[in-house]
Amino acid sequence: MSNLTIKKIDWQFDGIDFYFNPKQRNFSAFNNMISFMAPGMERYFCKAMKDAEEHITDPRVLDECKDFNRQEMEHSKAHVKHCKALIAKYPGLQEALDASFELYDEHYKAHDLKYHLSYMGGLESAFTPLFGTIINHRDQLFGGSDPRVSSLFLWHYCEEIEHRSSAITVYNHVIGDNRYRMRNVKPMGAHGRMISETLMEIFSRAVPEWDTPDAHLKWADTLPKWTRRMMGLKILASQLPYYPHQAQPLPKYFAEWNRRYEAGEDMRVTYPETPLATAA
Repeated sequence: MSNLTIKKIDWQFDGIDFYFNPKQRNFSAFNNMISFMAPGMERYFCKAMKDAEEHITDPRVLDECKDFNRQEMEHSKAHVKHCKALIAKYPGLQEALDASFELYDEHYKAHDLKYHLSYMGGLESAFTPLFGTIINHRDQLFGGSDPRVSSLFLWHYCEEIEHRSSAITVYNHVIGDNRYRMRNVKPMGAHGRMISETLMEIFSRAVPEWDTPDAHLKWADTLPKWTRRMMGLKILASQLPYYPHQAQPLPKYFAEWNRRYEAGEDMRVTYPETPLATAA
């Protein structure tokens, strides 16, 4: 079981650019795609977990489910603020935020709880190798970026790793059908690609300086080939039954982020590196 904490941070994004890291334009666009996906996806996840609560008989699993939802709601609020700041500069991006809610709401209505929990269990399982790779290569990917935006994503990615086993724990408790979950890996991936491509198409029309049409596919191209290969293999392995999610090695920065948060640092602008603040 996880020991989740709910961190409320007053994010500020006024005047930010779409390409918040000019040296990593594909990566910037990829992260913006995640930001616009997040509000709809987090709402979808929270609805499914709320529906699951009445089927949970273990108090520890129920607490995990509720804390997961609390974290996800904070992520959603933060990304809505980020999206709204981008919309203020690029009004056409409102269509992307609307599409995020609409597409995930449609997905929720089209399937039952068993499917929703399998979708969540599979996708959340993939986040540790995905976001762990990003965190471990933060200097290359986020170096030179607007700290207000890079700090948002590093916070979110650290928290995704913190609750890495929550969704699969709830799925195993409520459903517990590994074959069914694995059969849904392919349609889950197809749904994610559809939303990614929809958002990228909207970006291409809404952002005048747009020049990264395949950012969702090419964002990791600047990483070493071996790193990309290992990330892909670990994502595949994360979908297997009995994969030890809680036993996976965590990025050292995960502990550092939490230490700095507990010390009172202003985590809204913590990366690229800023001096460690003392608690007030």
